[in-house]
Amino acid sequence: MGIIVCLDSVVKTQDIPHFSSKFDWEDLFETDQTIGRDVISDDNHNIYVIGNIFNSSKNAYDVLLCEYNSLGSMIWNTSWGGELNDYVYVLDINSTSAEIYMVGRTASYGVCGSDDIFLLSYDSFGNLQRNITWGGEYSDVGYDIKCDSNFIYICGYTNSFSSSEDIVVLKYNTSYLLEWDKIYSTSETDVGYGIAINNSNNIFITGKSNLHLVLIS
Repeated sequence: MGIIVCLDSVVKTQDIPHFSSKFDWEDLFETDQTIGRDVISDDNHNIYVIGNIFNSSKNAYDVLLCEYNSLGSMIWNTSWGGELNDYVYVLDINSTSAEIYMVGRTASYGVCGSDDIFLLSYDSFGNLQRNITWGGEYSDVGYDIKCDSNFIYICGYTNSFSSSEDIVVLKYNTSYLLEWDKIYSTSETDVGYGIAINNSNNIFITGKSNLHLVLIS
């Protein structure tokens, strides 16, 4: 397995009423048990890919971050993790500072070896700026992250501060201080998978509540 990064251009063939795709380039990260999770492009057309890479020396997964230029050449890659499994799910870029934010779950740095939500921040050269965890003695996972010029928003679920899995929303400022955390709960399982913020600073979360789709504002 590996991470594949590619760009496609649209090609229309004569007399055929449909479009087909052609790869401009591709890159295979030649490491066993590597999984790509998310990809994003910045204003300079650089491409950032995140995923998980298996570290055979400790028999656990680490977080992987790679930067490519628009021609498909890898500029740099870096990894983060501890002695246990650490999984990343999604990333976003602060368009003002160009910092890269990632969120997921860490057992290496969780309370008592349980999964906690982590927030990682890197600069555009691949240097780690900050790593933060949030959680308790049970499983807490971050599934999505969005940022604006001033704040970072995370959604996922917490099992540490409720009687069952409940949706959690975290708001950090760009100094990485927690502004607030909010929990949405029912008597059943609630998980937040997606978050969005509009220009009026309204926050929207989608996920599941007792196996039903839920949208919260």
